[in-house]
This record gives sequence, structure tokens and C-alpha cells, in this order.
Amino acid sequence: MKNIIFCIFISLCTAVPGFAWSNSGESITVERIYLNTDKECYVAGESVWISLFCFDTGSENTKLSTISSIAYIELQSSTGLVAKTKVAIISGRGSGRVELPASTPTGNYRLIAYTANMRNESDLHYFDKVLTVYNTLTNERDKSCITDENDTSSVSTPVFVTSDTRPVLMEVPKTVLLDMPGNQFRQNNDVTFKLSNKYDTPMSLSVSIVNEDDLSTYKNLPMYNYMESGFSKNDANFGVKVIPEYEGEIVKGRVVTVSGGNRIDNIAGKNIFLSVVGGDSEIYTSVIDSAGRFAFYTTNIYGNADLIAEIPQLDTNSTFNIELDDNFLYPSVKNIPKLVLRRSYEKDLLKRSLAMQLNKRYGVDTIFAKSDPMHNPLLSGRCKTYMLDNYTRFPVMEEVMIEFIPELRFKKIDKKSYLQVRWENNFRDLTFSTDNTLTVIDGVPVFDHNVVLRYDPLKVKSINIYEGVYYMGNAEFTGIVVFKTYKEDFPNFVLPKNAKMLAFNGVGQPCRLTGNTAGDMLPDYRTTIFWDPDVRITSKGDAQLKFHTPDYPGRFVMTIEGIDASGKPIYLQTKFTVF
Repeated sequence: MKNIIFCIFISLCTAVPGFAWSNSGESITVERIYLNTDKECYVAGESVWISLFCFDTGSENTKLSTISSIAYIELQSSTGLVAKTKVAIISGRGSGRVELPASTPTGNYRLIAYTANMRNESDLHYFDKVLTVYNTLTNERDKSCITDENDTSSVSTPVFVTSDTRPVLMEVPKTVLLDMPGNQFRQNNDVTFKLSNKYDTPMSLSVSIVNEDDLSTYKNLPMYNYMESGFSKNDANFGVKVIPEYEGEIVKGRVVTVSGGNRIDNIAGKNIFLSVVGGDSEIYTSVIDSAGRFAFYTTNIYGNADLIAEIPQLDTNSTFNIELDDNFLYPSVKNIPKLVLRRSYEKDLLKRSLAMQLNKRYGVDTIFAKSDPMHNPLLSGRCKTYMLDNYTRFPVMEEVMIEFIPELRFKKIDKKSYLQVRWENNFRDLTFSTDNTLTVIDGVPVFDHNVVLRYDPLKVKSINIYEGVYYMGNAEFTGIVVFKTYKEDFPNFVLPKNAKMLAFNGVGQPCRLTGNTAGDMLPDYRTTIFWDPDVRITSKGDAQLKFHTPDYPGRFVMTIEGIDASGKPIYLQTKFTVF
């Protein structure tokens, strides 16, 4: 129902521009993004941890946006793209990370972010911040680097600041109450601290704790300054040129004939299915237009996944490929500020390099707490589950149905076998469906039920049966049967000729770094010792958090940044030492 309402809404907006996207600004959702990162200075090979805030600035009071469900993030140098990722947005908040390649040259870089909805403005007002990266393994440098040949001092130098980082005058932001057991802590110890909300509105925050050193880094504006300066660029020339990605990424592409192959005829109007191998029945449908193009409205696909695109009605003698569009824009970025390199950075760079290499060696940078993402709601209803290990195992799939699954049966019609689901009709009689049953193996739909009949049941761990009628686009199914194998990797399954497997980079899974990720027996030299991108505190409520001090002494900075439900910014920073 949500999808139907949204499609009607978009249709009305496109057909009648004054309906919801009038230039008066009354109904326009103008989005702006702010990215908070765990720190602003990195070593090549580290991860840039991101907390995302997507704001709706079209209303009188700034609030978190409920329109976009995905943001596109690019890290660009003076010569082009270095890394990119996608971040899922839920009610205006999201989190993820960007992996810095070990080959990233030393220099300053711009981290930019935007949504599909922001592309509807006449100018793309993407978010932009500068990050500093030092490569401690090679001497490669970006064009943004300047060497201070006269600096021979071992004394640390001040932070390099340019004129465009001057703070914007604005009201002092609200804050939270921080309760910490002192400001000096021993190495390799747990420390518990508490954040308290003294206001009547809930808060959404990011919290980072990083080691402080004297490396030169560009000082970006904090959120409370950015909200004042960046949000003033609301674009009145706003129209629906690009459909906002309301529920997730819109995966678009086209069907093309392979050079020298059989031509694809009469493809317009045919259904095409997209599924995620090993997914939780994440299946999407679209109709191919006269140009061979399609668009799948997903609920976000998480992680790097293998996708199956299949056209069931297509002649298996046709030879074709599937080409997916790239939703990244790669816009030209502003001039990147210069980075001054000084000899006095040597000691800090050696320490950062050692930490990065130890983390890679012992896998510390890959151990973090993941949040469970939202799944496709297609199969959210009740089902009957059979765990096959609880029964006598049979080597033939039809025998499994006959012996202990009364809700299923195979029926042969015109020399073809069809898997049918037992259900209750309008007269409350138990009968078997005569329409199309959707069968799914490890997340991938199988339209030829003869394949299911011949499939080895000893590889199947469970069978879930969903009764009733299901609609996917303009396709209708009477019952769904989901087969899960032990490893959920589609074993011994050969794709039909009218299906193609595609590699796909989805959105990053939300995650946080908390506690001692290295373990008691591993060396812990992390420079980011705590990162939680989304801490929620109710009105007048508390949040109790814990971090683990590393195996080295030093100064550490805790930064708390966010907003409350009324759109008021929150900022607090404090320091402590580890000895």
C-alpha cells in the first residue's frame, strides 16, 4: 500500500507541477546533508567512519527528512574519484564507512554527499568537507601537497587553517550532560560514561573518541555552523526531474542484445525480476519499456551482493546482457586547499602507521558491531516452517512433499510439473492453488518447477510456506514457497538462459565501534577507540556507554554532535588522557 501511494504521489507531481512541487516553497522538501566523521585526519588504509544527517530545510523549522532512503558519498582528489559508498537513510539518519585504499596518495581530499532528491534543484548543493590523508607506505603525493623545506624543528606546528574555515556567527548550540569518572585513565581498561538529556525533546547524536596528535589537518565547520551557512542555499527552482528514492535505491538499467547474437524481439511489456542471492526473499519486479529499459524500486540492498536478473517470458534462444546504470554523479568539486608537509610530523606519522598496520594484521579494523538492516517486507506474514532435519530425509523432492508436507504437492499439466500450495478458498474448503506459485531457492525465484522437482532435498535445510495471494508489480502469485539450503549459496543450481548474474555494490551495513574490539590477547593500537554514529536519548533520558582504552598513552578527544527533535544543534567536546 505504501508503494502504491508513493507511485500515485509521484505521478501527480509529474503531471501537475503545482500540486506538490510549487515554486512558492510551501510543499517542497529541500534536503541538505551533513556528514560527521570519526576524525578529520587519516592514514591510507584506514576507514572513514560516517554518521549522516539528512535535513528537510523546506519547512519553517529544520527537521530530519523522511523523503530519501539512500545517500551517495564520494571521496574526490584534485584528479578525480578515490573511493565511493552508499549509505542507507532511515528517518533522516544513517551511518557507514569509506575504505581508504592503501595506495591513496598523501594530500587533502573532499568528501561529498548527495541524494537523488537533491538532483531536482537547478544546482546540486551537495555536502562537502575536507579530509586529510597521509600515506605512510609510499611517497606518493597529491597535487594539494606543499613541502615546507625550511622546517627542521622537532616542535609540533599549529594546525593549517584557511580563510574559508572561519566560523559563522550563530547561537551557541544546546548540549548534553556528560558524566565521566575522571579525566585520566589507565591503559587497557574499560571506562563507562553517561550522557543525559536535560531537555523535553529527544536527541540523536554521534559520539567519537580519537587519539589527538599534532598532524596538520583542515578544520571543517561543525554542524551548528554548517546548518547556518549551508542551509541558506535553498533552491526555488525545484522540479521533479529525478524520482526521489523514498523506500530505497532505484536500480535502473537496460536489456541489450549481445553483438552477433540472436536479436531480442517484442521485449517491451515483459516482466523482469531482480533478486538477491542468499537474501531474505528480496525480489523486485519491473516492466521493460520499448527502449529495453527497466527500474526496480528496492528497499535498499545491503552489502556487496550477487543479483539475478531474469526475464521469464523471454525466448531462451535470445542472447542478451543486462546493463545497470551508475547512480553516482561524480560532480566537479571545488578547489582543494593545500596541505603543508613538515618534518615535525615524522613521530606522529610513525605512530599512526604502526597502528594502521597492526590493525590490518590482526583484523582489528574489521571487528565491529553491525546493526540489522530493514528487510524486504514481502514475506512479513505468517508462514508454516518445516526444518527437514526433524524428519526422515528422502533423496527425492516429491517424496518429501508426499510424506510430511501436506500443504504442498506437485501436479503435472501438459508434461510440466507445477508446485501447488494448499489454501482455504472463499467457501472455507481446503483446496490447492491452480494459479502460479512462486518458488524461491536461497532468495532467487525459480519459475520452472521441474527444476524444483529435480532439486536435491538433502541440500535443503528448511521450507517455508506462505499461503494467500501475493502481488509483485503486475505479477500475481498464489502462494510462495521458500527453500533455504544450509549455506544459502544456491548449490548445484544452473541459471536458465533467460537469466543473468550481476555483481552489485549495495549500501553499507550500519555499524559502530564500541568496547575492546581487539580482544584481550591482541595488541590494541587503535586511533579511533570509540565510534557510535547514532545514539538516541529520549527526553529527560540517559544513555550509558562504554569504551576501552588502548595499549598506549596519549591525549584523546571525545566529540558529541547531533540535533534534537526540534532541529536544534547539539555539540560538546572534551579531552582526557591515558597513561
